[in-house]
Amino acid sequence: SPKWAVTTTSFHSSPNSYTDSPVGQYVNNATITMTLTNPINLSSYSNPKLSFWTKWDIENNWDYGQVKVSTNNGVSWTPLQGNYTNPGTGSFQPNGQPLYDGTQTNWVQEEINLTGLTSAQSKLRFELKTDGSVTKDGWYVDDISIYIYAVVPVELASFTATALENSVELNWITSSELNNSGFEIQRKTVGDNSQWTKIGFVDGNGTTTEPTAYSFIDKNPAKGINLYRLKQIDFDGSYKIFNSVAVNFNPPIEFALEQNYPNPFNPATIISWQSPISGHQTLKVYDVLGNEVATLVDEYREAGSYKLEFNLTQLYRPDLPSGIYLYKLTVGNFSASRKMMLIK
Repeated sequence: SPKWAVTTTSFHSSPNSYTDSPVGQYVNNATITMTLTNPINLSSYSNPKLSFWTKWDIENNWDYGQVKVSTNNGVSWTPLQGNYTNPGTGSFQPNGQPLYDGTQTNWVQEEINLTGLTSAQSKLRFELKTDGSVTKDGWYVDDISIYIYAVVPVELASFTATALENSVELNWITSSELNNSGFEIQRKTVGDNSQWTKIGFVDGNGTTTEPTAYSFIDKNPAKGINLYRLKQIDFDGSYKIFNSVAVNFNPPIEFALEQNYPNPFNPATIISWQSPISGHQTLKVYDVLGNEVATLVDEYREAGSYKLEFNLTQLYRPDLPSGIYLYKLTVGNFSASRKMMLIK
């Protein structure tokens, strides 16, 4: 039966290549294979690729060549799709399967992704099948190699937690990632025997060797020392928990309504206040006759410190005349007001 063999008549790298028919044209009604002798173990590598240089002259739409893989040490074989394969026509060819046919006169570099071949018993095969009529020169391959990349785990370069006025900001940077679905953010407080609780999730960047920056805002931190940690989860559900970081979050201990700044103002000024309790807050502006001019806040807010801009232009109140105005804060039973002056 015909076999693949070394030939010196055509090659990409001197002095030879492999071909299905080293002497003349291939024969009819043949299955000619070249199989990797020993199985290869790709389970410990990321994104392996089969690379080879090739050219061919194969009867179009009938005869065909395929690169196949077996993950059970040769019991069964699966055709692989490359950059130069095309779907079989379904006449003599297997319908829709990736294959090589027709004529490729010049040598080209083919690359086939082997990702997903996690078996320790993977084998590769080059196979040419011919029908009962028409023969051609056949298939040539050269410089066969498998490129493998060492597994790159999710490596955390930094992880920090910063207390803000009303929240805690988490920032972390990965130096590399492999199959990273994302990060589950967990929190617990110190001193009350609390358990780690999921408070959010940030999508990962899959697989990359480039640094990636992430951030997350905890809008409802507990008073006191908060511990945060990241649970990194792979696409297959496996996970890794990184070391925690601590931050001391201290919300205000008393009510305060600060003097606006600048004062006098035109057309905008900043109003700041703080509340030691969570609850419904209102902040309204009145003229000296007690008429309401604007409502700046009317909503539930957590305990914390706040500031906003009172801007006549944005509030569509450029018509307000110069004069003294009052701004009043109400939180629960607490109420305070201050004067400010508009000068035009």
